[in-house]
Amino acid sequence: MNQANDPSHQRHEKTSIKSKKVIIGTVVSLLLVASIASSSFFYLQYQSAKNDPGKLSQDQTARLKEKVGKIIQIPNEEPTVAKITDQDKLKDQPFFEGTKNGDQLLIFPKAKLAIIYRESENKVIKSGPITLTDTNVTKPTGDASKSKPTGDSGQ
Repeated sequence: MNQANDPSHQRHEKTSIKSKKVIIGTVVSLLLVASIASSSFFYLQYQSAKNDPGKLSQDQTARLKEKVGKIIQIPNEEPTVAKITDQDKLKDQPFFEGTKNGDQLLIFPKAKLAIIYRESENKVIKSGPITLTDTNVTKPTGDASKSKPTGDSGQ
């Protein structure tokens, strides 16, 4: 008997073609859902970062604290960290002399200490005491000392 004329064989071929279409459709659907989900996730992350660009994640803060701690002794507390994005606005404040856009400001409120760190050069630009005002805003004092850059001397 010829397989082309066999009704059971024809049914099997149709079923096989249908199951392949179902599998392909399922895979395409799953890929579409995965791409939409990942796009949504990254879009939300982008919007969050865009809405609060000065805020660093805890991981980034810990990384900065570790790097700065290898250069100078730092207090055992979590700092508030901000990136300097417009040094021109800080020109009138002596503490910020010599800073560049991209430098990191670490403020340790309990220890009343502020540190300016330049990650691109791995050096502390300045550090000094801060005073707390009545509104609990931290401000660097004008008599901050300049730090000398350290090399790989293990300090």
